[in-house]
Amino acid sequence: FIQKEYPDLKTLNPALPIYVRPSENASPFIAVRYDRGVYQKRSTADLSPAQISTSLKELSELSSQITASQSQKEASGGGAFKPAYIV
Repeated sequence: FIQKEYPDLKTLNPALPIYVRPSENASPFIAVRYDRGVYQKRSTADLSPAQISTSLKELSELSSQITASQSQKEASGGGAFKPAYIV
């Protein structure tokens, strides 16, 4: 997935850090950390490229939901959420 999709991911998201850490006997996963400590992790073991893309889209949509939720808190003095990176 990474070999095929990485160029498009970087083209569409040039400021988004993407880290790839190869390791023997490790289960593959996507981890997203948003500002203010919000963290999501999804396993990609045994998923097709289409399923991995779906997971990425869901995590991106979650960013919008977190931002919307935080906007309500901002009215009472909180800060905004922004996606930090995908691992």
